[in-house]
Amino acid sequence: MLKQAIHENRYLNIELHAQLTGKVPPEDQRMIRELVLGVTERRLYLESVLARVVHQSFEKNRLAVRVVLLMGAYQILFMPWIPDHAAVFETVSLAKKNPKTSHASAMINAVLRRILENREDLLDLTQANFQEKALFWGFPGWIANLWRKQYDESVALQLMESMGLQRGVTIRVNRQVGSVSALRAELKAAGYQVSPLSYSPSGLRIEHASELSESEAYQNGRFSIQDESAMLVGDLIAPPAQGRILDLCAAPGGKSFHLAEKCPDCEIVSNDIFEKKIERMHREANRLGISNCRFTVRDAEKLQEDWIGKFDLCLVDAPCSALGLIGRKPEIKLLRKPEDLDEIIEIQRRILKQAVQYLKPGGALIYATCTLNRKENEKQVAWLCEETGLIPAEIGKPIPASRIALEQNPGMITLMPHRDGMNGFFIAILRKDTI
Repeated sequence: MLKQAIHENRYLNIELHAQLTGKVPPEDQRMIRELVLGVTERRLYLESVLARVVHQSFEKNRLAVRVVLLMGAYQILFMPWIPDHAAVFETVSLAKKNPKTSHASAMINAVLRRILENREDLLDLTQANFQEKALFWGFPGWIANLWRKQYDESVALQLMESMGLQRGVTIRVNRQVGSVSALRAELKAAGYQVSPLSYSPSGLRIEHASELSESEAYQNGRFSIQDESAMLVGDLIAPPAQGRILDLCAAPGGKSFHLAEKCPDCEIVSNDIFEKKIERMHREANRLGISNCRFTVRDAEKLQEDWIGKFDLCLVDAPCSALGLIGRKPEIKLLRKPEDLDEIIEIQRRILKQAVQYLKPGGALIYATCTLNRKENEKQVAWLCEETGLIPAEIGKPIPASRIALEQNPGMITLMPHRDGMNGFFIAILRKDTI
């Protein structure tokens, strides 16, 4: 899996689920997930360390050897519960068993022992500058500098550190079939470590949640796996009874289904451009017992004339740079490039310009992204309001007033891992004039 992530630029969560669920014991799954995600998260730093201690150029080693070195270095530096001798011995043994790495086993042993000897210095950040700290947390310079410029250096460092510490899973309870408290009691009785969420009343946080999707409660549609930040979109929306809601970029469907569970008398049109994603959403709706979602396959960038003026609420969970998800999907910081951002912003604008036209007078547009980039977030909203006359609406419960007071822009909130304990996420609520 690590070779695929490094060489083929694959997203890891799908790969981990496909290769582990139902095939590997839960205790082994935790180890594999920690190693695969951890190496990916710290890859830039680990490569910089290995470049210093490998006599020949680290990049000149064949991929299989580099992967073994990365795994061994990660265990020594960032998995303190593994005894030092075991980290070195098991990594070298792994190299000896593979024909592609056996020739390098002596070199791998020497390199790992050198890292072990210098571990204290390699983990000491007391004299490190901003760029060195960013590298330690595995972030490319362009993301670190973007956040330092937009949020300031202290916030940028807190963001990077907190993303390296995100663990556990959050679930949204299907309150059409049971209460949050009932499911919490059931999961605790089954041995899960369960706690409430930071703000959302709609779900729970679960530690060490491997095989969760294999549980009877999941199979019976009693909950969905969804980050709290995304849940808050549904929590903040108060659609009219029997209203019409358009989720314009709906896949994978979590927000549509949250609204369907919350507002069973509303009609929800869940749209996406990709038919295969809509097929998966059909299956998920069936699992959850949802009947008030209608699915469409249309291009959100193009005007759909039969939708003009037909919806009380339009949700635009726009394509974005996804920098807020790095804590859960560390490969994003390696796959995303700075040159991607301008094109993404133009796509968002084309979608938003169409979305406004679908609102009834007095209707609300909810704009959400899973990124931390003011050009995609606050500046995009400012542009939209100037272009269309939309007016920011109030952000309210369940987010505490004391937390909302920290925001500088009305009708908007930027959720941050270090401050809110969830993925980085942006939500804006805008209203169309009643005239």
